[in-house]
Amino acid sequence: MSLLKRLALLAVVLLPACAAPPPVQLPDMTFTDRPRFLLDVADVQIVDQYQPPFRLPNIEHQVVVPPARAIDRWARDRLVPVGRSGVAIVTIKDARVLEHSLRVTPGVQGVFTKEQAARYEVIVEASIEVRPGSANMPSDAIATARAERSRTVAEGISPNELDRVHYELIEGVMRDLDQQLDTNVRRFLVAYIREIR
Repeated sequence: MSLLKRLALLAVVLLPACAAPPPVQLPDMTFTDRPRFLLDVADVQIVDQYQPPFRLPNIEHQVVVPPARAIDRWARDRLVPVGRSGVAIVTIKDARVLEHSLRVTPGVQGVFTKEQAARYEVIVEASIEVRPGSANMPSDAIATARAERSRTVAEGISPNELDRVHYELIEGVMRDLDQQLDTNVRRFLVAYIREIR
């Protein structure tokens, strides 16, 4: 076998080892494990008021599960309309993911130091308004919640590891939002709760 053929065969064998790892598979972010609120309204509407700017430091459009989508899923999993009239309007007011670069040690010293290179921050806010007659009528009751979390990552983190960090950060902030909304729905929307199951 010629040298050229041997080198070509070696390249074919080594190429898969150099290929990028497949994208990380993350579970769906759902809230079906939590009790559902059966509300005395005919419809649940979801209104996304948050407008992502699509520029740094905002990166919510780049993460695996954007917070707005997670809030939407929360509303679909936990709020069930069982009434004949009225509407519950879930408004997504904030759904940011922010990336902040951190200063790292420059020069030769920095080469031998692994430091935290970026901080990621997630901020979510939502409200649930009940309008007893129609969406055009004033609110009769409202429950709101806001949550935020942040986390730093080290230099050299892989894209797959970063996807997992984003997912875990958003999952954590959504647990916080879920707890607050659960409490506030039970407190402020109690007149419209038919059942919790």
